[in-house]
Amino acid sequence: SGTLNISGNLGATDANHKVALGARAAVSAPDHLPDSEIGASYYRGEWDRGGQYPLQMLNGHLRARLGGGFELLGELLYMDVKGDEGMVPNLGGRNWHNSGYFAKLEYLRLKLWDKKTVPWVRWEDYLSSAGGTHEVLRSAAGGFMIQLAEGVQFKGETLWLDYRLPFVGKGD
Repeated sequence: SGTLNISGNLGATDANHKVALGARAAVSAPDHLPDSEIGASYYRGEWDRGGQYPLQMLNGHLRARLGGGFELLGELLYMDVKGDEGMVPNLGGRNWHNSGYFAKLEYLRLKLWDKKTVPWVRWEDYLSSAGGTHEVLRSAAGGFMIQLAEGVQFKGETLWLDYRLPFVGKGD
């Protein structure tokens, strides 16, 4: 069908009776850098129904409250998938990987019309590849949030997106 999927889109059930392993670690220093954290996580498991092919994910993240009211949030991702028939029409191979990152910067000390206002910008960039073919996703976004009342926010966003999904033998 030309859609992206990990073959068969297995649901949240025990598809192959094999154990998957994962771990997450994070470090913070609340006395020196309040509301800041750096960490990493890892996951590995056989994703297919037969329990033959591994899926691995490695992630790193950073959340830093910077002087002057700025907050930076960033994340790195690496994913490696083996034996995925679902990506063959797009990437030309059963074994593929994805790597990328996003970064978002917010300013938390702005008030407009005596209302808390948070402007922000974000950039993300991801690349999936197998067999010499690449799927590319890049985007830039910016926006704001105004706290109109307790529990009521107004949000605005603009987004630029460049998404190139290859179809083997047909181009992007």
